[in-house]
Amino acid sequence: MTGTPRLRHWLLAGALVIGAMLVVPVVAGLV
Repeated sequence: MTGTPRLRHWLLAGALVIGAMLVVPVVAGLV
């Protein structure tokens, strides 16, 4: 899998978005 840095970038961005969507409700519930 060479020449696909964009795919890796989108996978990382997706992981960050999913992580944020999971963390935000938890933080909101604690506050």
